Amino acid sequence: MGDKKIIDYDQNIGTMNIAKLFLVYLTTNLCGFVRNAGALMYRSPVKLIRSEGHTCDVHEVQTEDGYILELHRVSARMKSKEKRINKPVLLNHGVLFSSVQFALNGKNNSLAFYLADLGYDVWLFNNRGNSVSMKHKVWDPDNNTKEFYDYSFHEIGMYDIPPVIDYILNETNSEQLSYIGYSQGGTSFYIMASTRPEYNKKISVAVLVAPSSIMRNSFNMFLNILSRVIYTLEDMTRTLGIYRLPFLDYFRRFFIMFSAPGIIRNWITLPAHVQVLQTQHVDETLLPKMYYYSPTYTSSRQLFHYGQLIHSGKFRQYDYGKKENLKRYNSTEPPCYDLEKVTAPIVLYYGDSDALVTEKDIEIVSEILPNLVYRRLLKGYQHSDFFNGVDQVKDFYGELADFLNKY
Repeated sequence: MGDKKIIDYDQNIGTMNIAKLFLVYLTTNLCGFVRNAGALMYRSPVKLIRSEGHTCDVHEVQTEDGYILELHRVSARMKSKEKRINKPVLLNHGVLFSSVQFALNGKNNSLAFYLADLGYDVWLFNNRGNSVSMKHKVWDPDNNTKEFYDYSFHEIGMYDIPPVIDYILNETNSEQLSYIGYSQGGTSFYIMASTRPEYNKKISVAVLVAPSSIMRNSFNMFLNILSRVIYTLEDMTRTLGIYRLPFLDYFRRFFIMFSAPGIIRNWITLPAHVQVLQTQHVDETLLPKMYYYSPTYTSSRQLFHYGQLIHSGKFRQYDYGKKENLKRYNSTEPPCYDLEKVTAPIVLYYGDSDALVTEKDIEIVSEILPNLVYRRLLKGYQHSDFFNGVDQVKDFYGELADFLNKY
């Protein structure tokens, strides 16, 4: 693992860690040098990918509701001797991330590069509203914030993924592609496959890693507390006109400035990094690099929707309140997503230390999915250890690639 260091932290969030998170919030919003600084620009995933010796082509796809999504197509390193497999594979990131999630760990430990060097035709997804896909045919994300960020992961599954699949199949002259979705990338796949089931036949295999859906057994104490007041928080943000997750510039700037070894990093930065991202094994070489790219922009509604899933214990559409639900759904309660309609072959990876997507919830979902071909529990893995940890290559990347090759 070279100069990488692994730091283990207890997975349960105690009072001390919540206090530290609160201290981060106060510090990043009250410190003069943070508050008065200009906007902190996000670095380009394309430049990062190219700096690792890979070619990266940029493609744009417009959704039926007007969002313009940016895709990154990654090819093998110029010196790679692997023969082209030419099977397209689409990688979909988690919430608060972008395509960079699959390229952040360098040329030897990032999934995008690992698959590209095996000869796969790798396409990296960027959902609407993140730092990469910030375009709409009508709305501007800064001047029309309410309209632009009026979505959840429901719209990502319904309107973002389908045209991207069609575009890739057309560009590659293929009938099917493989799909890899992490966390929200799994959530949105379930939504697409259940609400637009005709797309199941376009998927050769879907490898879903820590996919959020039914979350009734989540045991992240901080998020569970928030889920109990989720509807109050929603009302507050609407009253204040907060439609995009706020304070990200402050948060990122703090982590970038205080990631060097020292008291602040040891007592605030690292514990907050561990608890917010839900990671058990910290690769210190990613700090502060990660925070030049993430957490990325997202709608407030995306996070509220996850809070609703935890609160209700059901995998269902967004709850707008009884009156609005009646208008939209002809029911006072939002409808549940029908996982029995997800007929594409499914491979599941999940961690025994994941406080968000738990083993119990994966077992519940596994009983419903009609075409689950394989599932595997990874020991010692928390929610963010699968792609930005230190052991993922030796632990499961090879097996994952075998499933892409088999289907």
